[in-house]
Amino acid sequence: MAGRLVVALVFALLLAAPATPAAADEAFRGYRSIDTEHFRIIYEPRDRESAAAIAEYADEVYNRLGEFLENRPRRRIRVWINGRTDAANGYFMPLPPNHIAVYVASPSVPWTGARTADWLRLVFVHELAHHLHFMHDGGARGVLSRVFGEPFLALPGAFLPGWAIEGIAVDAETRFTEGGRGRSPYFEHYYAAPIIEDRMFDYARAGFDSYRPPRGRFYVAGYLMVDYLIDEYGEDVIARIHREYLRLPLLSWDQAIESVTGVSAEHHYLFMTRRLEERYRARRELPDGEAVSPELIGNYHLPRVAGGALYFYRTRPDRPAAIVRVGVDELKASHGEARPGDAVGFQEVVRTGALVDGDSFDVSADGTRILFSSYRSSPRSAGPTRQDATLYLWERGQGVRRVTPTTAAEAEIGRAGGYYHPVFVGEGHAVAVQRRGAEQLLVWVDLATGTPAPLYEPGGGRRLYWPQPSPDGARLAFTENAGGVQSVYELELPSAGRRASEAPQRIPTPEHRPAYRARYAGPDRLLFSLETRAVSDTGAQPRAEPGADTGGPLVLHEWRRYASGGEANPRAVYADRVGVLAAEAFEDTLLYATYRSDGYAVRSVAIDELPAGVEESRQERGATRETGVGDENPRVTGAPEGSTRVQAPLPGERRFIDAPRIGFRLPIPTAVGGVEQDLYWGGGIFALGGSFTDPASTHLVASYHPTLGQPYLDLSTSLRYGRLGLSLAARHRYGTVEARRDSRVPELLEDFAEQRTELDLTPSVVLYGVRERGVERRVSLYGLASYTALQLSEEDFSLRFDTPAGGWSRELIELGGGVSAARSGPRSERDLYTPRLLSTRVQLTGDLPEFGRPRDGLRPRLDTEAAAPLGASGRSLSITAGSQYSTGTARIRSPYEPPGFDGPISDHGLPGWLRARLSYRRTLALTDIPLRFGFHIGGFAAAVFAERQAGYDLEAQRFEAQDAVYLGAELLTLLGYNIGRFPLRTGITFKVEPDEPVEARFYIGL
Repeated sequence: MAGRLVVALVFALLLAAPATPAAADEAFRGYRSIDTEHFRIIYEPRDRESAAAIAEYADEVYNRLGEFLENRPRRRIRVWINGRTDAANGYFMPLPPNHIAVYVASPSVPWTGARTADWLRLVFVHELAHHLHFMHDGGARGVLSRVFGEPFLALPGAFLPGWAIEGIAVDAETRFTEGGRGRSPYFEHYYAAPIIEDRMFDYARAGFDSYRPPRGRFYVAGYLMVDYLIDEYGEDVIARIHREYLRLPLLSWDQAIESVTGVSAEHHYLFMTRRLEERYRARRELPDGEAVSPELIGNYHLPRVAGGALYFYRTRPDRPAAIVRVGVDELKASHGEARPGDAVGFQEVVRTGALVDGDSFDVSADGTRILFSSYRSSPRSAGPTRQDATLYLWERGQGVRRVTPTTAAEAEIGRAGGYYHPVFVGEGHAVAVQRRGAEQLLVWVDLATGTPAPLYEPGGGRRLYWPQPSPDGARLAFTENAGGVQSVYELELPSAGRRASEAPQRIPTPEHRPAYRARYAGPDRLLFSLETRAVSDTGAQPRAEPGADTGGPLVLHEWRRYASGGEANPRAVYADRVGVLAAEAFEDTLLYATYRSDGYAVRSVAIDELPAGVEESRQERGATRETGVGDENPRVTGAPEGSTRVQAPLPGERRFIDAPRIGFRLPIPTAVGGVEQDLYWGGGIFALGGSFTDPASTHLVASYHPTLGQPYLDLSTSLRYGRLGLSLAARHRYGTVEARRDSRVPELLEDFAEQRTELDLTPSVVLYGVRERGVERRVSLYGLASYTALQLSEEDFSLRFDTPAGGWSRELIELGGGVSAARSGPRSERDLYTPRLLSTRVQLTGDLPEFGRPRDGLRPRLDTEAAAPLGASGRSLSITAGSQYSTGTARIRSPYEPPGFDGPISDHGLPGWLRARLSYRRTLALTDIPLRFGFHIGGFAAAVFAERQAGYDLEAQRFEAQDAVYLGAELLTLLGYNIGRFPLRTGITFKVEPDEPVEARFYIGL
């Protein structure tokens, strides 16, 4: 047997050999690493600049945060820098390999606060706070972690409420950087609105997320609670609470708070809420505007006005994300009416999926074209998956196309991704912000060829937002953040007979207060918002606002340029009770974007009610938007150096090889059943490993049962390199067989001892994979190589590996492969079942003649599923079909098991099986129900289904349907624990067969 096992292993490895890429993607050159005193920083050569920046301050941040949280781990902390995504993010991973990740891309809107001078530093502080909070390396747990692995330190973190997990990190990013969400008016809106409207969520809901705004509310509640506790009890209170918590984690974080402060966490939350109510009391007297967008749960962003209609970007829990339109006349007719659904006349124009942000779209003046930016991801031939912020163009009657360079030569000019905040400028051109590495620039984009050309490249890590052309096409306004100072600038656009300005001109603001989202209300007039420390009913008279952490609410200001050449200082023209994110003058109305407790909203105010000045600019946006852009794309600055810069290696830099590393070990008891007695007890170890630069994981369970003298081994490893994947599973186990349904076992056996050795190898390659605009498409090719040694006996295999006399043994090697394809999406949060899906898998397997029996033949198999939505969101119909056949003479038992029926299904003696299932699935409700001990319920859905199976023989042209029909009902509960959620399925299946009693089986599973 051992010799055959070696042969099988070598053969399987040879089968996997073609998975090695013939040529690696030249853009991916492997990883490098540098060490500081406390960190190992891992990066690609293209991200050396970011790695050097983090290395410069990493140890200083470590010391400051270590003092704050009273934890300085002795182990070097791994930091992975990801520069291959346009999404702004980071994370802390307590499981192997324990590390923190920092994404180079900064947010496309300043939601971390305009005063944030360095995005990399902020996200590094945030994720390091998580690490130091979870990984307390001291006391008995520190000693045990050297035996069981670093993740052992993080086990108490599993019992923390969501607000404690994220609140400490958000407070740290605010406390230890110049910016942070605690200083951001965007973040302040999430709690100011529900406080002002008397709709603040209670403490029971503060630890988990919900379909109800604000999204990520545990960030909001966490920051408010941590800031309140520190304000009341001193900066060391968090460390004291955590020390108390670590003594007995099962007694809960709330118990630790009460033990340290003498007041329950719920009462602290109540006192904090009352303090906020007092802070925002004055704001209740400010204007509220009149609703324009539907007053429903969800987000409606500032519309674009074009072609006699308003175009909104909308995200709602009961609808897929989309850009929708409403005719101006229809909106006026419905103005002021209560609307249970969408506003009258709302029609979906283009289903975009989630945009990069609510401002990353524009509409042409005649309403026939929509330009927008959405994330697109696909696996590469090497390295991690690239996630690009990609431009798309919708044209009436032609659908959606991707705006990308059409030739290889054009593609070399600049990346086809990294875009956000696009706007139409002239015929066939657009201006957008483009991110290249850590740098950002304004670019012209030729919409016909997709070719970008630089317009303004500030350098120095400055962040750019919201370009907006003037109605006459002479200027471009945009917002620039330079080291935490955020201002509005104007740039003269080039045209025939007019030369572009050499440098943009800054619009003066009082005390350099941060400015947001400038939009033209005329050729020489801008509307933008400023953080304002004092507000009043009209925005003109100051009123103190005590205790605010931010620079104050966003108040709409107007700035104008006079014909004589003079400029006016910006003046406040409107102050909403929560804040004005952006505004647009339209006819006799000012439309403005704000936030309410149900989400982002659009409201309006009559221009006649505003201070004099704005009324002079009553005109539809885009009516006179023209520009003299010539045939060539003009630019202000020289061509950029490209998305990657050639950089010299950093001091101490060395090559970093990533592989799945075993990082967590835990002893476990094990037991197996025997023929002569119930259980044989033993001991073993559970181990877990993984990598982080490329998806890879390792799982190992190994144990030994002394009475039997039998080992147990279950090892699985999964590797991914770009489009290529490889999974390996090895198992040796012992147990009993009560009933077997296996086409390669000659008869049904009961109460037999079993000893099984298995080795499975599965190489795979993604032929095509892309996710864009809420739709995912994937085609994969995979191979199968499996070795099995099976032994059955009427007596236990005590202290032996060979088959006892009278037993039965078999070796076989199975080879095969297949192709799988799937298309899914888009979906809304209400779609607890996948509403749009088409998936197919075709597979062919067979045994090697030397190891198998010729009568088994080849086994082709086809499985497919199609799901389609029915009317309103949350309802769908699914059809599942499958077929398996054998070209040999062996009888095949059904490979298809209805839910709950996990045992053998009656055999019809035919070489083929068919299966068909029809399911109706419906979401019953999205809920926001807190339970005890951190659990909550996020929603309910139900399904009913009917299934039938049949046998067939192609050679004999015989078809035989099973008499039994399977009918079932299922309840899906979206069960959550702290910040995580998972679907829990419970159901019952009935087997209905003529002249037989109805058989019912219950089932439950994730």
